Amino acid sequence: MKEKIKKLINTIPKTLLGLFGAILIMVLPLTNGKVALGHDIDFHMTNYVLTKDYIDIFKLNIFLPRVFSGGIANGFGYGTGIFYPPLSFYLSAYTSSILEAFNLSSNNTITCVEIPILVFAGIFMYMLILEIFKDHKVSLIGSISYITSTYLMCDLYVRAALAELLVFVFIPIVFLGIYDLFFKEGKKFKTLFVIGYTGMILSHLVLTVYLTIIIILLFLLNIKKVIKKDKIKSLLIASLIVLLLTSPYYIPILEHKINGSYIVFEQNGMYSLEQIKNNALTLDSYINKNSIIDGIKMYLNQVVLILLIITIIFNKKIFIKENRKIFNLSLIIIGVSIFISSTYFPWDKTHDFMKMIQFPWRMLTFVTFGISLLVGNIVKLFDSKNKTVLTVFISVLIVLISYNEIPKHTAIVPNYIDCTDMGVQKEYLPTNTSNNINYFISRNNDIKIRKGTATIELIEVKTPNIKANINTNEVITVELPALYYLGYNIELINEKEETKKLNYYENEYGFIELEIPESGILQVEYKNTTGGIIAKYIALITILVIFIINIVKRKKFLG
Repeated sequence: MKEKIKKLINTIPKTLLGLFGAILIMVLPLTNGKVALGHDIDFHMTNYVLTKDYIDIFKLNIFLPRVFSGGIANGFGYGTGIFYPPLSFYLSAYTSSILEAFNLSSNNTITCVEIPILVFAGIFMYMLILEIFKDHKVSLIGSISYITSTYLMCDLYVRAALAELLVFVFIPIVFLGIYDLFFKEGKKFKTLFVIGYTGMILSHLVLTVYLTIIIILLFLLNIKKVIKKDKIKSLLIASLIVLLLTSPYYIPILEHKINGSYIVFEQNGMYSLEQIKNNALTLDSYINKNSIIDGIKMYLNQVVLILLIITIIFNKKIFIKENRKIFNLSLIIIGVSIFISSTYFPWDKTHDFMKMIQFPWRMLTFVTFGISLLVGNIVKLFDSKNKTVLTVFISVLIVLISYNEIPKHTAIVPNYIDCTDMGVQKEYLPTNTSNNINYFISRNNDIKIRKGTATIELIEVKTPNIKANINTNEVITVELPALYYLGYNIELINEKEETKKLNYYENEYGFIELEIPESGILQVEYKNTTGGIIAKYIALITILVIFIINIVKRKKFLG
């Protein structure tokens, strides 16, 4: 057994082991059994706990709940599952369930999600650089630069931004596909592109939009490589598959955008032009150690910055043939990302949807990616005898400086009982609720009679599930203790045991209001929107079709 383990270890490149060592050092502050008290920690804890309470594999409740119950939003049901990308919640909820299955504390859930994210981000970045430059030493320095970047560490330790951390995993996968399409035969493009882009959309929709802008620009600059029948076909098929797979997420959002009014869609709901401009960066921000916004460090690792400058200066000695095009593409990614993040970008003339980025410094994600692609190539300036020593020296130096930059943040043992965070802007509230926030705060969990006379006996109130016995001699209008979202199913089982579906609407307070025509049992539950239900089946059919096609292809190959 020991011999087999030794053989297995020997097959792993030593440079990859170096990457794992770097990751281990960078996550040391997470191994104390506590959680970093980041900006978004309460939000993510709230939503994964509520997701876990709903998910039950044995009852086939394997999908994210659309309207979260519990104490969030005063118990009126909150639409986080409608608007927020679900992947971080799924990962956290299932991780917590697995920990509890092995009688382990779920206090470590967030940490047990963050560490694998860092590992996979490093591995996929390593794979991308190795695929491009065919040099393990270059890959080691580049991937270490990526996972130790100041901004990524702030995402981890200051912001506790699980969704944005996930983006670091999927960006290299997307570009593995793009590289295959641009510079190779494109055989792996569809698989890599679909996995990467689907992951991006289900992790962070806004950053996906900006990634798309960058990719469109790269496509236009490489139009001769792309304008080929087989490559256009691959691109269209891959894009269609991504749209089909992610449709259960974005279709309900579009339905709520068209048919409802929510803070998330309001012009000044999640952002203001002044806020965006105040969070834009100057060129000095990337080198000035005083460049810190709300605890988030904007400056680059000094060693990485020096490596980038040297790489740019000596690019003619380092990059040859196809690699020179990668050098140019990387500079474009860096340049475009810096421009969008900067005070020079015309935010006042930009479409409102792009302003959903809220903080232009989020583009540091792509700046980090572009820089990490290049910096490892510095070792090519030295002969083979010195390359190993130089690689180890640079890698250690990057890790040490980066570790020193990890914010010394307060650690807590999370209290899951008190998790009721709706987000800083409470952006998933109906606009009417936000405009009548005092009513929202003071309202109790009763069903209120707005018109008519009736006796109402509450049987169950755990929004989005409500059950009540209604006794009335006339048509009454009631307000439910539930915020208005599309996708509720409301039925009345009358005294003749006939089931009648009731229509509902949003009232002036942003709550569900409806007419009840007679006595009976009122039953309320959330089913998802019509489009969302259809999209779920479309996504499942798409997965099934892909699975079948791959089996058929494999049989033909083996056959």
